Amino acid sequence: MTLFKQLALLVTLFLVVILVVVMGLNFASSQAFVQKQLHSNAQDTAASLALSLSQVLATQPAQEQEVMSLDDVLEESTVAATTQPLSKSLQSTLEVMISAIYDRGYYESIELINDKGEALVSRRQSVKLEKVPQWFLERVVLDVANASSDVTGAYGSRFATVVVKSHVGNAYEQLWGIFIDLLKTFAVLGVLFLVFLAGLIRLILRSLTAIEHQAKAITQHDFIIYDKVPFTLELRHVASAMNSMVGKVKEIFDKEAESLRKYYELLYTDTQTKLYNRRYVMMKLATFLAQEDEQSRGVFVMLTLQGVDEAKAKLGYQKLEALTVSMAQELKACATYANEGVAVRMNEHDYALLLPTLTLQEAQLHLDAMMDAIAHICESYGVLSVLKLSGGAVSYEANETLKALFSRADFELAKAKMAPQSTIIYAQASSANTLVMGKEEWIAMINSSLEENMLKVAAQKVIALKDNTSMHHEVYLRMVDGEGKVYNAGYFMPVLVNLNLTDAVDKHVIELAMYHAKLHPHIKSIAINISAHFLAVAANMEWIRQKITTFANHSEVVLSFEASNVQILQNIELFTHFSQMLHHKKFLFGIDNFAMSSEGLQYLKAVKPNYIKANKSLFFDLQAQENSAANDSLRMLTKSLGITLIATAVESQEQLTALKELGVDFVQGSVVEEPHLLGAKHV
Repeated sequence: MTLFKQLALLVTLFLVVILVVVMGLNFASSQAFVQKQLHSNAQDTAASLALSLSQVLATQPAQEQEVMSLDDVLEESTVAATTQPLSKSLQSTLEVMISAIYDRGYYESIELINDKGEALVSRRQSVKLEKVPQWFLERVVLDVANASSDVTGAYGSRFATVVVKSHVGNAYEQLWGIFIDLLKTFAVLGVLFLVFLAGLIRLILRSLTAIEHQAKAITQHDFIIYDKVPFTLELRHVASAMNSMVGKVKEIFDKEAESLRKYYELLYTDTQTKLYNRRYVMMKLATFLAQEDEQSRGVFVMLTLQGVDEAKAKLGYQKLEALTVSMAQELKACATYANEGVAVRMNEHDYALLLPTLTLQEAQLHLDAMMDAIAHICESYGVLSVLKLSGGAVSYEANETLKALFSRADFELAKAKMAPQSTIIYAQASSANTLVMGKEEWIAMINSSLEENMLKVAAQKVIALKDNTSMHHEVYLRMVDGEGKVYNAGYFMPVLVNLNLTDAVDKHVIELAMYHAKLHPHIKSIAINISAHFLAVAANMEWIRQKITTFANHSEVVLSFEASNVQILQNIELFTHFSQMLHHKKFLFGIDNFAMSSEGLQYLKAVKPNYIKANKSLFFDLQAQENSAANDSLRMLTKSLGITLIATAVESQEQLTALKELGVDFVQGSVVEEPHLLGAKHV
């Protein structure tokens, strides 16, 4: 029971007791007053009637008060016979006077009784109470008020006694009306008081509700500071303590995030040109070659700047540094034409460009423009004839080794160096898995695969190093051609992107993943890759919301959706909304291909991922001797936000052991298992 309900119940009980006591006292006072009025009215009526009758008798002859024939005695039911009958005129006078009083008042009976106890005149009625409930009559007892007064005759002698008995029916009706009025009054007052009380308690507890919300936010790894301090002293102290604690936690988080960002810059950034360094491009290439999306195919360019020493002698160190920075800006500009493109300074003379998703033909347009811009810079410094920029450009594809890729790029670079002027040599990758088809052929093949269920999914599990239990199974798209040959997504995903066929395929993959999650009992959680392009379409977002709602109602399998770090950084608001939608259904959201950026890690507090997947190289690089604190900072930050760290692309037992020593809890890669087909969907 909530504190509000407890306080409301306690005060309500107190109010009810107070109202009942007050109402009881008021009713008891009213009952006593009515009882007193009954006796007072009966006594007043008896005294005034006796006085009136005495005056009448005083004017009558004594003989009329004593002699009267029996034949003249009234025989009405309301007048009793006497042994000493009154005269007819006197009898009539007495009856008229008594009836007048009786008819205009509330009396059960009025009687004129002689000394022998005989009724000379009598008016009475039975007590009938139709407007008052029986239970009220049984619980409220009124004494019948009896009053008497002597009537004197001639010469002041006692003639008879007037006996008045009040009618309790009217008294009961008055008390019943008073009782109903009290009930109505106290009911209205009670309702008004309860409304006021509820508002007052809510006002008092509003600060406590804010504190509760703040505490829950902390458990959800969110940091909220309330500026409005409660007016209640005790709650003010609690709120101040909570704000202080949250402030300190937030300060620690920001400090560690900034420290980690600086570590990251030192680790992966060239200090002079602010380009990424060799270590970074090696990590990114390893990630791209291991994953199965559009980034797994693209162009890699190695560049060498010759004549640097001669240019330094001619320009001096400062001007050469300015030229180098200007050239780096052109490399950065060229990298922006590719999704997740990277510009790299390998060493003083060597550079590289990583251009995911681009073909050699597309890359050549941007690279030629870059070469022209760099030539213009060299000309402006007067060293165009001194400096020569040579490059070798090769396409890469999924599952190619780094050694093979660098060997091919080096071979093309060596040929470019032999040219007399700055130039880039382009060479197409040769692969037995490369699909060479036209646009119409691709569209026909994808549609055919969708119709004939030739698009399948493979799964690879993530395990806990502690006990080798499965965290989840990540699904990958596979396509089978007419000959039964299986292609991973890296070979045809770039084509799907170019042909705008990704939405239909993404829906198919999600449905396949949900189907196999229910079909295979060993799968307790399944992870599905999702793109910003898919979620940006409102119809797709509504479609996936309905899908996960239906899935949540019919399956105990935990769904996880994950997106690449770069896409999340470019669409923070979109993925924040999507993450909230998943968390509302008790599902998970993860970040794939995690890497630090110049923006820092503040976006993690908004997106609230449940886990982060990063290439194993990141953990090894952060744990280098000069950067050992960086790994601790990353683990501390993610732990404070409730984020699980997962190392990916783990390929050997040695790497597995090293990661375990670094404190990594979950791993994914070929050393655990290769992705394996889950089978076709059966309708």
